[in-house]
Amino acid sequence: MSTRLVLSSLVAIAIAGGCRNPTNPDAPAPWHPDIITNIRVPSQATIADTFTVRFTYLAAACEDLASFEARHGAGVVLFTVSSASTKSGCVAKGGNVTHEIAYVVAPPQTAPLYLRFTEPGAPDSVRVVAQ
Repeated sequence: MSTRLVLSSLVAIAIAGGCRNPTNPDAPAPWHPDIITNIRVPSQATIADTFTVRFTYLAAACEDLASFEARHGAGVVLFTVSSASTKSGCVAKGGNVTHEIAYVVAPPQTAPLYLRFTEPGAPDSVRVVAQ
């Protein structure tokens, strides 16, 4: 399956959240899942089409690292955005800066195709491409 990642944000997949460990500033920044919003899948998309899935994720202004993952399984693509900060004192986790991701899904896919979006502290959001 060939897929391509297109980022519409000008921040090369490095923007997002967390905070440094104040007792050990040299420790790696802790990563946390980001909130995914504004999910858009073309209503006319079919499993035989190449189509673009677009969504936004929320990050704190002080966050500067992000990891985007699209895991493919049998009949499902799981989208996750996680983030961390390299800046000391960054304590805000998500919510005040929005970034957009566009992901191209290429055929062939199995029907139905479930597009699952990881949501921290809540059930995953799901979109279905039925045929």
